[in-house]
Amino acid sequence: MLASFFDHYLPVVICLLEFMGVVVIVITATKAFGIYLKGVLSRHIEDDQIKTDFSKGLAMSLEFLLSAEVLKTII
Repeated sequence: MLASFFDHYLPVVICLLEFMGVVVIVITATKAFGIYLKGVLSRHIEDDQIKTDFSKGLAMSLEFLLSAEVLKTII
């Protein structure tokens, strides 16, 4: 019973986790680039905010991707 659960649903969960990780990276990079462009246009770049937001987003996306890799080891 547990083996059939792993065979049927675990690949779907892994794909969803990987997709969520990629989505977080895209959103975070877009947001950081938007803040950078806004700073360039106003001639006041908020370097610390860009780095902090981007690093937090990358950390979150890595959590999703790492959890997908851990689940891949179960298969």
